[in-house]
Amino acid sequence: ELFNKCFFETLEKIDKAVGRPPDVLALQEVLVPNRFVINRPGAQSTTFEIDGEMNDEVRRAFLPKDIARFDKLRIKAERLKNWAIRNVYTRLAKCGYVRVCFSKPELSTYGANWGNAFVIHKRVGQAVDHSLFHSLQLEGYIGPGIFGPKHEESRTLITLPITLGKWKMLLASTHLEVWDADHSCQEKQALQIASFLLDEKKKQGCDEVLLTGDMNALWRDSYSAPELERMKKNNRGEPLALKTMDILSTIGTVLSAGIKGECWTHRCVSHAVYDGHRSAAETTVLYNEASDHGLLLTTVAPDGSK
Repeated sequence: ELFNKCFFETLEKIDKAVGRPPDVLALQEVLVPNRFVINRPGAQSTTFEIDGEMNDEVRRAFLPKDIARFDKLRIKAERLKNWAIRNVYTRLAKCGYVRVCFSKPELSTYGANWGNAFVIHKRVGQAVDHSLFHSLQLEGYIGPGIFGPKHEESRTLITLPITLGKWKMLLASTHLEVWDADHSCQEKQALQIASFLLDEKKKQGCDEVLLTGDMNALWRDSYSAPELERMKKNNRGEPLALKTMDILSTIGTVLSAGIKGECWTHRCVSHAVYDGHRSAAETTVLYNEASDHGLLLTTVAPDGSK
């Protein structure tokens, strides 16, 4: 509840500062209302409308195998299932948001209604064809993690074209692996993303690509050599995750460059990467007292204006 309070306060601050809330919210580790749970084989993504009368309730929708895993850890999945978040989507509707495009990982241990989502504001509703929403299942991870030596999970990339006049952008968002100590899985995921976005940009006839998300990796150019060395010494004996952003930077400019800390580890692992040439773009971070990550606010002006 504290996080949701901070989240909506942040949206209000943006609205007051720039005269409008964000056109699109790109959310990672989001839970959707239980009536939209994806529990059908092969169905990994969905879109749905939201309105002020939803009176929605969100609870974790665990699969039976995941309940068994949590029980082995003496973490009662039933307790997590019974913990409810209420009326978040109703509040989003009151802020002017009208549609959610949601995707869950194929190997999701955190709930069948847990994943990545775009939340679309009515102001750009006509600029978005939600039938073009796409979810790409990324390389899965099997190895040491919260569920023991054979922890299994996968991640997704979501994309959605948005058209404003003659200008068309491909929005993309992801959440990369964090459990692989050598970062090899997230590096494979980054290679998948870079290749896919190049093809999808051409396929959708887009002028530009904007990729955002929790990459669980550092952009080396944001830090000095001494800063990197200090972080390396304070990294539980594991290498720093640096190659991942090297790969993703081949897509375009890292707009989050220069942000040194936005998450609980006092590092910046959430990023925005942009390949536009005709637009003015910038990213800043907005902090809050509840989330383990800050909120990245990226502004793009198609005509070059602020």
